Amino acid sequence: MLGVIIGVMPGSFGGEDGFSGAPNIQGSKLTLDHVRDLEKIGPPITAVAPVFESAEVAVYQKKEVGITIIGSTENYIRVRKLGMEKGRFLSAADLDSAKRVAVIGPSLAEKLFGAQEPIGKEITLAERKFESSPNAFNHQ
Repeated sequence: MLGVIIGVMPGSFGGEDGFSGAPNIQGSKLTLDHVRDLEKIGPPITAVAPVFESAEVAVYQKKEVGITIIGSTENYIRVRKLGMEKGRFLSAADLDSAKRVAVIGPSLAEKLFGAQEPIGKEITLAERKFESSPNAFNHQ
């Protein structure tokens, strides 16, 4: 079966260029409840993974690294066909409990932690504390 990823952006269609209103990510009314409702539709929808991206700074102790944060759900790894090098990915329970967990890649782990084990360490992203429990995803 062919996989299709459909992008949904806040705004409306209709202006001269076919789209009126710039995408308003911060003002988006798409909620986790909406995502869960889409998942309930079933075939042909097999997984839903909303994405929010933001340029931020990751901080561990006094080390700072500029990064792009990708906020999503537990389905992101499936939709994007990614695999874990070690650790675990986000779970539905993490989202339901609003647990602040970060999945970080090997490059960021090296820059922030050097040779230290990154799993379980507390990092700051967008001025909020997160546990770097999952770690290192790679394309399959």
